[in-house]
Amino acid sequence: MNACDALFSQVDSTPLIIHDQIASDYLLAQNDATTETNESDENESDSNDSATQSNEQSIDVVAPQPPSSADASPAGSASRINTEAFRGRAVGLDEMIERNSGVRVRRYGGLGSYSTISIRGSNANQVNVYLDGIPLNNAQSGEVNLADLNIDGIGQIDVYRSGAPGEFSSAIGGAVNLIPGSGEETPAGTRLEAGGGSFRTYRLSAANWGQSDDEVWKWSASGAYQKSDQDYHFHNDNGTPELNQMDDFDDVRRNAQFRDTGLTGFVSYQPGSTEFKLLNDYKYRLHGVPGPASNQTDKTTREYIRNTTGLATDTPGLFTEEFRLKSRAYYTGAGEEFYDPMQEFSTGSPDSSSRWQSYGAHLMPELYLLDYYQVLRFFLGTERETYRRTERNRNHIELETQPRKFRSHNSVHLVDEISFFDRRLIFLPGIRYERFVDRFNDTDLLLRYTNNPRDILQENKNKSEFTNYEGGLRWVFLRRKPTDVFIKAFAASASRMPTFFELFGERGSVQGNVDLVPEKSRTYEFGPGFSIQDSRLQAEFQLTGFYKEVRDLILFVPNSQFSLRPENIDRATISGAEIESRLTLYTRPELRLVGNYTYQRAINTGEVEYLEGNYLPLQPLHEFHASIDMLFQHWFIGGEAIFIGAVFKDRTNELAGYEEARWLYNLHASYSVFGKDAKQSELLFTLELKNIMNDRVSDVVGYPLPGRSIYATVSYRF
Repeated sequence: MNACDALFSQVDSTPLIIHDQIASDYLLAQNDATTETNESDENESDSNDSATQSNEQSIDVVAPQPPSSADASPAGSASRINTEAFRGRAVGLDEMIERNSGVRVRRYGGLGSYSTISIRGSNANQVNVYLDGIPLNNAQSGEVNLADLNIDGIGQIDVYRSGAPGEFSSAIGGAVNLIPGSGEETPAGTRLEAGGGSFRTYRLSAANWGQSDDEVWKWSASGAYQKSDQDYHFHNDNGTPELNQMDDFDDVRRNAQFRDTGLTGFVSYQPGSTEFKLLNDYKYRLHGVPGPASNQTDKTTREYIRNTTGLATDTPGLFTEEFRLKSRAYYTGAGEEFYDPMQEFSTGSPDSSSRWQSYGAHLMPELYLLDYYQVLRFFLGTERETYRRTERNRNHIELETQPRKFRSHNSVHLVDEISFFDRRLIFLPGIRYERFVDRFNDTDLLLRYTNNPRDILQENKNKSEFTNYEGGLRWVFLRRKPTDVFIKAFAASASRMPTFFELFGERGSVQGNVDLVPEKSRTYEFGPGFSIQDSRLQAEFQLTGFYKEVRDLILFVPNSQFSLRPENIDRATISGAEIESRLTLYTRPELRLVGNYTYQRAINTGEVEYLEGNYLPLQPLHEFHASIDMLFQHWFIGGEAIFIGAVFKDRTNELAGYEEARWLYNLHASYSVFGKDAKQSELLFTLELKNIMNDRVSDVVGYPLPGRSIYATVSYRF
């Protein structure tokens, strides 16, 4: 299968459904890979070799593989995105993720702008983002800017909508895990790409991946450079969207330019039963901060740099065939500088820089008790994070360096997978215990936040601990090859720790509150589904109803005429249904249809009288994504339609913040010079047209999105 086939075979996302890769198959495969001395093991290995040869002749049976973190997750709803589906296309991480049911991305502009993810009505700081299990959220804001992440060098993206798997921390809003890899179907090769398009956008990338002849060494490395002016036209309401439309005019976005460089790679070494994997991810960005449309900036900029390094091991069959041990150690160093010399964007410091470090270690033992139809998965983690901010004047002269803030996080998780009837019935109970210790050394802050100066030493350390529970069920009540019909159910509690910004505030604008408690949630979901895997077609359908209750939400309330204070006074209920469907017909041309729909009712049920009963901001009732793609010998042609329902852009649900429903349409076409039957070499030309109706809309009040745009890419693999 060449890259053009891969593009077609995974256009969108695949629901993560545990099929027939049972734990006993995994252990049996490990026995095949291990040299044994007794005759019975040799006979068993011969038997497995024969079975493998038989499987190679069948198109619907795959060799046993170790279960991935996504497959092992008790999370009720999850999807896997293979990034190879988007090779040769100008599609960012935000666009890949948003194609899933229940997922919304909030953009503050076009390509390269600040973008955050919301899953099932959550806030951005309630969604955990990981790089191969390494946490990327920081304790200062809790949010992850998707524009600060690399997509080159990422092979798969796992999106967990109703919870997080056992090897991740508790997450009210779900989790996203970026898994490094080439994303290619060939074991070795090099790919070069060059592209450009609207708003003077240019992009160059290169990737190399491979393995040694004995497969002891494996590697993947990629790098990309991208720049754009993002000077698109938009409708400027001059800050009076409803009161006065006579002063509206067409305007050009200013100071939205950016350039960034990303490098991602890993090398793995497996001399015996243990695999060692070294990962490194580097990102540098320099971009303008344009501000709201009615008050655009000219000089405000942000410079960002991050480097993440991780070392992981995986040892199946350690001491005994029933025991597997995985481990991970990591370090992330990041910093940013916000420069606003004319104070166009805010009245705060004209020049401020932030530095944070994050490091930790994880142990993930797995115990396969096959005689008892159980697999026990443990997670033991210790993490530490530091943050420091420095303020300067417009001439870069240092005015103040705030004392460093610290956070320690220790956690213990256990997930018990219990299966019966050849894994047609699976129970997944789990428990998580987490403990946080926050420490800060700013005595001025402490004096302000405590009534008794003697309490300073006690207030210098803030401790929180909580325990959450979860349970999943999957029952395949009809299995007739090639069809599985199943029902699944899931329930969980989750928590989110307050951020440094919420706990300790920011001088002059936000007063911290060290008495804040973690936000808490309870989630329930249930639904049926089916899958068909046949030589002529592949079809998957899943219907999920969900209900989430979130309490102790942190809301910033006025504390004085010029400052805010966070309080645990808000609540919300989020309920709805999701439909995921995929159909592939192996005809000539091959045809793929994808349809995802979300109905979601996100309502504020908090104590604030003027907010109670309102819709949560930026959470539409209806969302729909549909795509159709056709694969010919040399051509790959497709289109998609996206519907986003009407939203209110603020908590008060005022008419001035109302955004009408909108449809967006995109088209793309790729031409493969060597055709889809080429094995290694490929030369691919791609043309994309986005927002073909030129709709001028926005996700966030005052931050317009671009209209129609066109991009072209040349991609060569050898």
